[in-house]
Parts: sequence; C-alpha cells; structure tokens
Amino acid sequence: MPLGAQNKEIAVWSEVLERCNKKLARWKSQYLSLGERKKERKKGGLGIKKLNLQNNCLLQKWLWRFCIEDQSLWKRVITMKYGLQSHWITEEALGTFGCSVWKTIRRLWPQFKGNISLKVGNGRKIDFWNEHWIGDESLQSLFPDLFMLTTQNKATISQLWSPQGWNLISSRAFNDWEIERVINLFQILNAFPGTSTEPDKPIWRWQSKATSLWNMFLGLLGVCWVIPKSTKDLLYSWKEIGRRESNEDWWEVIPACIWWSLWK
Repeated sequence: MPLGAQNKEIAVWSEVLERCNKKLARWKSQYLSLGERKKERKKGGLGIKKLNLQNNCLLQKWLWRFCIEDQSLWKRVITMKYGLQSHWITEEALGTFGCSVWKTIRRLWPQFKGNISLKVGNGRKIDFWNEHWIGDESLQSLFPDLFMLTTQNKATISQLWSPQGWNLISSRAFNDWEIERVINLFQILNAFPGTSTEPDKPIWRWQSKATSLWNMFLGLLGVCWVIPKSTKDLLYSWKEIGRRESNEDWWEVIPACIWWSLWK
C-alpha cells in the first residue's frame, strides 16, 4: 500500500487483493490437483478436521485421566487447588486468574459424565445412591422415595457392602406401601457380584453394547474368540480368523458395521 494513501478507497486495495489471489492460486495448483479438488468437493470440503470436536475430545481425555490416575502429582495439585466435588471430579473452577486451563476442561464434565458408567472394583470411590454403577440410571433417580428415607445418602459402596450383604439404614420403619419399593431395590442389587481388590474405574456406556454386538456375530458364525484389548490387535486378529473361517469379503466389514451401529 503506498505511503499516505487513503485506506478507505477501493482502488488502493485492488493491488493488495490481486496479490492475495495470486498467492492462493499458486497454493491451490501446488498442493491440490484437479482430481483431488473434485473429490474433496464431493465430500463437502477439503478434508480438514473439525478442530472444535478434536479439541473437545483431547480435553475430555484429561477428565478420563483425572478419574483413574489417583497417585499422579498433577492430579494431587489440581485437587488441592480446587477441592473435590466427588471422588471423580473437582469443584467448578470459578476464579478469574490462574485457572483458565482447568476451568475449560472442567466445563466439559457434564458431557463426559453422560457418556460413562462406573465399574465397581473395591467400591471406595463410587457413591451408592448418586452415581451410575448398576443399570443405566442412578439408584437415587430410580428410588427417590427411598433415598429421602436413608441416613446414608453420601455413602460409598464399600461402606454399605460386606460379604454378608448390604447394610442399608433408613431413618424410620417402612410403611406397608413402601415394602414393595424396597423389594424392587434389592432385586436390582442382587445382580451385584461383590467388590474386588481392583480400584473403581470409569467405562464408556457403549462398551457393554459393543460386547453384546460382538457376541451376537460370534454366536451366529460359530466362532470362539476372546476380544483383544486394543483396536489394532482386534482388527489384526479378526482378519486372521477370517482367513481361516471364510473367504468372503463381508468378513472384514463386520467391525466397521458394529462401530457404525454404536456411533450413528
């Protein structure tokens, strides 16, 4: 732009815009072939990742780590600074200075919490009434009337469970019409196998659904198979089984079909 030129005049910017267009045209010809541009247009773009979605996933990974890394130094520092709301997450970060990173991560907790359930180990971290650990809803949501009567509304599973069974205490004797509700509660609790020595941990809610889908396919095909731990090992071993069991192309499509059914 010439020195002293009027920056509001269109003619002044024409040369600047022309230079920008030339640089963009050179970039297109250098990095995108004609065929590639056509293919990307059909897909609805240039194949650039959704950075907002990717960023949310990476931030929620820190929430996952906060849930499972009980002995890590960084978690202890965060816990001391903000305090704990539960065994799984801190209180909300409400300050204005020195907390912007964790404040951003902490805001994603409601979304993250809605996608996980809790797998019981030793039962020391899981709230018996208020958290999702047996079924798809918390016991407080299923039995609000019984929750109002309990004197243990913040108790963990380890505090209420013993090898002899559950030790649930109410503030008064149950009325006749409440007995059936108590029976329904214990029918749900009968599915609980007991605690173990392993720590409690979060699991993705769709994990059990994925296992059911895999078992369905394996049962239909008559294949005996233990699902590997990692996705990479899963795909490799599945392909090897396919070579022995079948020559059909559809064998390799089954994992993709299962994942699509979970995410669609």
